[in-house]
Amino acid sequence: MTAVVSRINRKEVTRFCKFAVVGVIGAVVDFVVLALLKRFVHPPAPIDNWWSSIAVGISLSTAIVSNFVWNRYWTYPDSRSKPIVKQFALFYVINILAYIIRGPIMLLETVFAGWLGQWLALGQETAETSGTYMAWALGVGLAMFWNFFINRVVTYSDVDQAEQEVDADRD
Repeated sequence: MTAVVSRINRKEVTRFCKFAVVGVIGAVVDFVVLALLKRFVHPPAPIDNWWSSIAVGISLSTAIVSNFVWNRYWTYPDSRSKPIVKQFALFYVINILAYIIRGPIMLLETVFAGWLGQWLALGQETAETSGTYMAWALGVGLAMFWNFFINRVVTYSDVDQAEQEVDADRD
C-alpha cells in the first residue's frame, strides 16, 4: 500500500512538473501573442481603454489551445476515457475562469506603469508597456495554480480510474 501511495505521489509531482512546463510554453505563446497585439494592433478610440484586456483574452485563447494539446498528449496521456470535445470544453471553461481571475489583475498595469515611470524614470510608453507585462505575469502565476488543481480534479479525473486499474492488475 505504501508503495502505491509513493508511486501516486511521484506521479503527481511529475504531472505538476510537466503541467508547469506546458504552462511555460503556454505563457510564451500568451506573451508573444499579447506583445504582437500590443505592438502592431492600434484599436479605434472607443475600445482603446479596454485594449489590454481584449488583447489578453485573445492571447489567452491561443495559449489555452496550445496548453490543452500539450497536456492531453504529454502531461496526461492516460486521460483518454472522456471524449476530446468534452475534455476540451472543461479545460477551456476552467481556463476562462482563470481569465476572470487575471482580468482585474490587468487593471494593475496602470499602477505598475506609474511605479516604473517614477522609480526607473522610464518614458511613458515604456512604463505602460512594462506595466502591462508585470500585471500579465502576476495574473499568469496565480492562474497556473488554479488551473493545475482544478483541471486535475475535473478535466483529468479519469486518470485516477486508469491508475486504479493498473494498480489492481499489479496486485
